[in-house]
Amino acid sequence: MNGIARYLLTSGIVLATMQAITGPIADWNARKEGAVALKLALQACKSEEEE
Repeated sequence: MNGIARYLLTSGIVLATMQAITGPIADWNARKEGAVALKLALQACKSEEEE
C-alpha cells in the first residue's frame, strides 16, 4: 500500500508541475493567436471599406 500511495503522490506532483509550467505558456499562445486573428479581421474590414 505504501508503494501505491507514493506512486500516486509522485504522479500528482508531476502533473501539477507540468500544469503550472504549460498553463501560462498555453494562455500566452492563445492570446498571441487571438491577436493575429483580430489583426487579420481588421485588415479584411478595412479593405472591404476601401472598395
